Amino acid sequence: KIPVYMIRTSYNKALGAVLPDDIWRPAVEATGGKFYAASDESVIFNAIKDIDARSAGRVEVKRYSTERPRFAPYAFMAASFWSVALLLQLTIPYFRKFP
Repeated sequence: KIPVYMIRTSYNKALGAVLPDDIWRPAVEATGGKFYAASDESVIFNAIKDIDARSAGRVEVKRYSTERPRFAPYAFMAASFWSVALLLQLTIPYFRKFP
């Protein structure tokens, strides 16, 4: 059995003021966990401290990031220069011969 801890965060609303907390509380407590109705930030911090004290083990955190390719501006500039060179070569006779 894996205990589930739930912190319901609806600021400035006490127990039962949002969704019926009677739906969540039995489901969470059936797993051996605890349900927290957080009405402000201090209750959230107290709940996190309580969960840390109750739970055994270690939690691994993995952070993922996305990297965007940075060659797009250079490819755009190269295509632009090539297009300008082609336009100059087709329209102005001076650019048709190589020095």
